[in-house]
Amino acid sequence: MSLISVDNMVKHYNLGLVDVPVLQGLSFSINPGEFLSIMGPSGSGKSTLMNILGCLDTPTSGSYMLEGVAVETLNDDQLSDIRAKAIGFIFQQFHLLKYLTVLDNVKFPLEFLNVSNHEADVQARKWLERVKLSHRLDHLPRQLSGGERQRTAIARALVKNPKLILADEPTGNLDAKVGLEIIQLFRSLNKELGITIIIVTHAREVAEMTDRCLVMSDGRLQHGFTPRVANTPC
Repeated sequence: MSLISVDNMVKHYNLGLVDVPVLQGLSFSINPGEFLSIMGPSGSGKSTLMNILGCLDTPTSGSYMLEGVAVETLNDDQLSDIRAKAIGFIFQQFHLLKYLTVLDNVKFPLEFLNVSNHEADVQARKWLERVKLSHRLDHLPRQLSGGERQRTAIARALVKNPKLILADEPTGNLDAKVGLEIIQLFRSLNKELGITIIIVTHAREVAEMTDRCLVMSDGRLQHGFTPRVANTPC
């Protein structure tokens, strides 16, 4: 069974008397364990699509099935529960809490999942070691480099063992070398854990490092391609 199945998805926004189409009849599926990118220029609809895939929004019409569940039929509490347990989010701006240490930032999502402080500490340390940040546990975000902040955000997304990771322009605030390291880290985690990872990007060089790419323009899927990947895992 597909992890994600989208059928004729449409999303419109009402701006006063104007109905603005953003997504126009998207249909595709994503299997468990895929390492996928969604590529398109600004305004193509890829961020709106990511919000729907992340259960932050719902389609105007059409269907979005996540593990066989029709997301558009769920209420706000049910959507919140899926976001808390099944989906990890990673953003261009990192969105770390500036007053918390690296360790406490990674532990933070577990506060909402009835995980004991001891177990949260164990899990956070495990994932920070995996992303090579064991030496930064007591640092604040302002004391980290951009790459270290994004690695912290990746550990925070992974700490609740989600089935799906959604990364929105995860290399957008990083230089080319560090951005390459982050995408290689995603690839390594995908192969090691079997977790489904979707990267939303406008950069072809990022999309070409994933196993499959969906290309968007003007709210439609134009085509897809399978990149030739020749990168060493981080």
